Amino acid sequence: MPLVTALLAGLVFGLGLIVSGMADPTRGLGFLDLAGFVLAILAGMGIFEWLERRARARKGMAQPPPRRRPCASLHRNCNPSSARAAHRSLVVAGRAARGAR
Repeated sequence: MPLVTALLAGLVFGLGLIVSGMADPTRGLGFLDLAGFVLAILAGMGIFEWLERRARARKGMAQPPPRRRPCASLHRNCNPSSARAAHRSLVVAGRAARGAR
């Protein structure tokens, strides 16, 4: 009995492939292409996050804190706040040097 059930399920599946046109190898490979699917998921996630932030702003709710980004410093163990402080000191030093001219 399980063999007959498996045979019928396979026939129904095969018939569905033929009717939908998926028996054509190029169409089947196009369906199985995961790169487009992954890009669509990533785009959907970005749109969802944008819509969520927009809804929070409209309702006056607090925005989530920004995500930590990797440090642009050459140091391996870099603290983002120290990198910001170093950047500020360079900016101030640059302004002072331009003002001294």
